[in-house]
Amino acid sequence: MIKAKKILENSLKLFEEDRPKVAEYIRQEYIQDESGTATICISIPDGYQVFNPLTSGIQLSLDSTITDTIEQKAKAVPKLIPLKIKISGNCDLEAVQQALKEHFYIMLKEKQRAMTSNMLRSVSLFIFGSLFLALYLLMVHLNFFEMYNEIVSIIGTFALWEAVDSFVLIRADLRREYLKTGQLATAEIVLSRNQA
Repeated sequence: MIKAKKILENSLKLFEEDRPKVAEYIRQEYIQDESGTATICISIPDGYQVFNPLTSGIQLSLDSTITDTIEQKAKAVPKLIPLKIKISGNCDLEAVQQALKEHFYIMLKEKQRAMTSNMLRSVSLFIFGSLFLALYLLMVHLNFFEMYNEIVSIIGTFALWEAVDSFVLIRADLRREYLKTGQLATAEIVLSRNQA
C-alpha cells in the first residue's frame, strides 16, 4: 500500500513537472492581447439549436450547453482577470449576446441574495447568542438553577460560534462565488459571423 502511494506520488510529480505552471497555462490558453484580458472563444456551428426550445419571447434563454461551456472555461481564469467572450456563428448573435448577459445578471443577483441572506443569518445568530450569554450571566448572578445556567450558556455559545462560522468561513466562499459570477457578468462580449 505504501509502495503504491509512493509510485502514485512520483507519477503525479512527473506529470506536474511536465505541465506549465498555472499562470503560464492561463497566458498561453486565454490571454490573446496585451491588455491582459482573458478570452474565451465559443464557436456555434451552423444548425445548432442555440436557444432552449422550451423558452420563448422575452423569456428566451440559451441552451445550457453554451452557458455551461463558458462557465467551465472561466473556472480556470482567476476571478480578478477581466474576461472577453468571443462568440462566432451564423445564428442571431445579438439575441445570443442579450440572453447571455441576462443569464449572468440573474446568476449575479442570486449570489447577491445569498450574501445578503448570509449577513442576516450571521447578525441574527450573533444577537441571539449575545442575548443568551447575557441571560446566562444574569442567571449566574441570581444563583439560578445550575442546570438551566449551563443550557443557556451552551445555546449562547453555540449561536455565537455559528455566527462567526457563517460570517467568516461561509461568507468567504460566497464572496468568491460572487466575484467569479461578477467576472462573467461584466465580461465584454464580442460577436463575429462565421466565414462561409
